[in-house]
Amino acid sequence: MHEKMARSLIPLATVLSAMLIPLVACSSASDSPSGVQGTDDSGDAGADVFSSDATSDNDTGTIPGTITDPKVEMILTGCPQAGYAAQFSVGGVLPYTLVVDTGSAELAVAGDDCGECADAGIAPRYRPGAKSVDEHQTTSVSYVSGSGWSGEIYQDQFGADEFVLAPTRLVDIQNVTGGFFTNNGCAFGSIPFTYQGIAGFGPSALAKPGTDEPMAAMAANGYTNIFALALCGLGGEMWVGWYDSSKTAGAPKYTPLLTNAYYAIKVSGVTVGTTSLGLSATDIDDVVVDTDTTEFELPSAAYDAARDAIAGSASFQQYFGGAAFFDNGSCIQAKGATPPTNDALDAALPTFTIQIDDGAGGSSDVPLKATSSYLEPITKDGITYYCPEIETRNVGGSTVLGSAFMREQVVIFDLAASRIGFAPYASCATR
Repeated sequence: MHEKMARSLIPLATVLSAMLIPLVACSSASDSPSGVQGTDDSGDAGADVFSSDATSDNDTGTIPGTITDPKVEMILTGCPQAGYAAQFSVGGVLPYTLVVDTGSAELAVAGDDCGECADAGIAPRYRPGAKSVDEHQTTSVSYVSGSGWSGEIYQDQFGADEFVLAPTRLVDIQNVTGGFFTNNGCAFGSIPFTYQGIAGFGPSALAKPGTDEPMAAMAANGYTNIFALALCGLGGEMWVGWYDSSKTAGAPKYTPLLTNAYYAIKVSGVTVGTTSLGLSATDIDDVVVDTDTTEFELPSAAYDAARDAIAGSASFQQYFGGAAFFDNGSCIQAKGATPPTNDALDAALPTFTIQIDDGAGGSSDVPLKATSSYLEPITKDGITYYCPEIETRNVGGSTVLGSAFMREQVVIFDLAASRIGFAPYASCATR
């Protein structure tokens, strides 16, 4: 269902006011894989391709620094509109920038035999080495945008920074479709977002036959079965085998995972400001936590209730008008002779609080500031625009809590305990 890549911005069909950006709207309708094509400054086509033996330091073919204390911390690049990525090693080669997706479960890297990848300037590209194991099996993935890839399955070493994580059955991408490596980047295209593949950290049940979900492979290799993400307006952090509690501003609030098919949780209610919307878990359905969807995608009745409650705020009307802001889906500047800061907006506008099932018959509140939930600030050329980040879900689709609603939270995927935790993140430089 959520086998998709990073989200792209969509050109506006209509300029709705003088304050609208005429080039983009915030919508998940184009949840397409993305990335501004990489280039090889050396001009040597051979430098684009690396063998899995290229940097091995011994006859095991592994990269230096195999860890005894399996805790890894990585920097994320990207943004809610484009997706988030971290640098990994594949076959002992550093680095491959791979999109981190909690809605899919395959590890797939642009390969030497991928003509479309070479034409697009994607580099580095993966070349299986003597220590790689060809599984003599192919697979393919198609995302909801119509993009996708296909390729040969190999077993090879998967790592992060200087550390080997686990031997993993991955896909050597040999063909791509639908603009898999194309997107609009961050900050309305002013900041490129580049990558060479995808690391699907979703549940193992999503993995294509013959492949390994990376976290499951790491757990089999001795890692604690937990990873965590902290997403900011630009960039963030990822932890594997642990999370850094010193980066949080409060204790995590946990909720049980409901299924092994997706990372789904129960949201038992929503409060806007001090007003409960009167929604129940039945009204909202199971909520999939997915880094490759941008917005909070809600059933129509729940969306209408949330939209109207936010738009009913006098402060919201002062800065953004009424409910049409959400229905139009366009990114605009806040009204006023002097542009308000994000902190000023957060002080004036209602918070968006999600009540999550606490697993003990009650619920826990996860309060989210306006500019860390239903408003996404994006700055370009010194001007900050605000994009609406709640929308009606697609017909037949799931309720989805996307990356815009994870900003300034440490989201803990504690798979060992079959739960997800939310804790305020203390270190975002950008919203």
